[in-house]
Amino acid sequence: MIVGVWRTSIGPLLSLPNTPAAGNPLDNLNTNPELDFINKSNLLFNDELNPNPFLNLSPALFHDLTSLPKQFSNTKHPIFLSLNVQSLNSKIDKLKNFLLQLNSKMIFPDVIAIQETWNIFYPEMVQIPGYCFIYKTRTTSNGGGVGFYILSQLRYSLKNELSPFTDKTFESITMEVEINKRKFLLCNVYRSPTLLPNTSQTEQINLFNTTLDTLLSNLSSASNNAYVFLDSNINLLDISVNPHAVSYLETFLNNGFIQLIFKATRMQNNHSSLIDHILTNAQPTNLVSGTLITDISDHFITFTQPSTYKAKQPISTKTSRNLSKENIETFKLALNNLNWQTTLNSDDVDESFANFWNDFLPCLISTCLKKPLDSTKIIINSMNS
Repeated sequence: MIVGVWRTSIGPLLSLPNTPAAGNPLDNLNTNPELDFINKSNLLFNDELNPNPFLNLSPALFHDLTSLPKQFSNTKHPIFLSLNVQSLNSKIDKLKNFLLQLNSKMIFPDVIAIQETWNIFYPEMVQIPGYCFIYKTRTTSNGGGVGFYILSQLRYSLKNELSPFTDKTFESITMEVEINKRKFLLCNVYRSPTLLPNTSQTEQINLFNTTLDTLLSNLSSASNNAYVFLDSNINLLDISVNPHAVSYLETFLNNGFIQLIFKATRMQNNHSSLIDHILTNAQPTNLVSGTLITDISDHFITFTQPSTYKAKQPISTKTSRNLSKENIETFKLALNNLNWQTTLNSDDVDESFANFWNDFLPCLISTCLKKPLDSTKIIINSMNS
């Protein structure tokens, strides 16, 4: 793992004339249910005791360089961007030009999270005027890597203890940054879709989720709100059919984090996916997030704008499956009545597990509904674990 910091004393980017936004109106995209995570998640959270935790969040819509300034020009709150750039060296000019267009519309991102920086041999070649650059890259192979651009006037510190980095499995960098006298923990994570030798997709994603679970737990223990920018290569638009997406979702929900990006972040060859995410444990009522359509890489930019006003933290209610004896017996009966042929007939371990999960999960949800968890039990379970 290679860690680097690059500072530049050059002033803020100069403004360029406005460039008309290209493309069709955003309405068709924003109203397309196939591109929307909320629509897909409703298939998973479908009962009163298992409500959809994303329904009450502010809409996270598609934007372009025409619609974005209407909401964010001259804002007093910070703006965080995130992008899988797929080789920073080859995309740095596009990224600079994009920021010039934002600046011309009076939008000045405070922090930009970058995934897939790839190897950076000459940091001075990827500098952006007005920003400092910190990064971590692989040492055993090409590709991957994560980094942050931070406005030069902001105070920040790298948090190595919150930055686990294993090539191709879990690559991350975390920092604390102070904006308007308020501190934020910002974490940047990349998971490669390439399988490790002698490792199945299920095993690799389980390892990723285990590391993520530990990281989110540690972030939750800190006193500052945390934001995690990810390219997890886990498609949340498949939440109703993909067990890996479900286990990933449960990992961050169980740690008190919510996912802020609702629209597809990648569209190629008539296929859409939501693999770029922003997680936070901050109260989501004052957050504005979305997906910004650009052509810098084949991923769209995700963004969020947290409020720097401190809001009173409401009392959270945790839930757990109601595993009463009666429910367990009903659950067993439901499992006994299932035909497991799709699971048994598959020779592929990942396909077999997916088939098993598609049969198993509906039985669990329908027979063992969630109930509020007593706070005393939460404390006791935490102590026991």
